[in-house]
Amino acid sequence: MKHILIDYENIQPKHFDGIEINACHVWLFLGINQQRSLPLELVETLLRFDSKKVHIIKMQHAGKNALDFYLSFYLGKISEIDPQAN
Repeated sequence: MKHILIDYENIQPKHFDGIEINACHVWLFLGINQQRSLPLELVETLLRFDSKKVHIIKMQHAGKNALDFYLSFYLGKISEIDPQAN
């Protein structure tokens, strides 16, 4: 299974055109400042995925590299639950 991890503080995709939605998990990591609103086009795209394949991770605290630590943690967690992950 493919997994796409997105640091939304640094990369703000508007859609996932060209991504096979049935064979992919999307992990969207939101910093404190990104939790107020998301572009409608992105939300509409995420709604096309199976709800079990979209994971929205919201930061509880701000801090230097905090989102990077969350990404690293979840990358390890994904490797544990899905050893064949791409």
